[in-house]
Amino acid sequence: MQFEVIHYLCDMKDSIVNLLSDLVYLTLSPRRYDTPTGTGDEHWRGVIRRYGNAEKRIQCGCSPWYVIEYKDGHKELAYLRVLQNGLLSGLAPAIYRGFIPRRVTLLQFDNVERIRLAF
Repeated sequence: MQFEVIHYLCDMKDSIVNLLSDLVYLTLSPRRYDTPTGTGDEHWRGVIRRYGNAEKRIQCGCSPWYVIEYKDGHKELAYLRVLQNGLLSGLAPAIYRGFIPRRVTLLQFDNVERIRLAF
């Protein structure tokens, strides 16, 4: 019994450390990036493919909180969700961020290196 309590407290401590380490990335204003010029169709096909994969991962994920890592090393904690067949998303699903939905466009997603589940 005593071992189980100690093991539970150690797990809880690790969970709190992970939570606090992700909260460090919480930002109120996201970075804006310039429009890339001179990129071809192949580049944008890759961006669309990564965007679609992120939609699938977010849609079937257990939590709406994600850490977005950008190519310049900047990290940001975001509340992401996929809206589908609604007034805001139109006919296709789309990734939205925040409690007040703001669409994540392909232009913004072009600068994303990785999205991982937070907490």
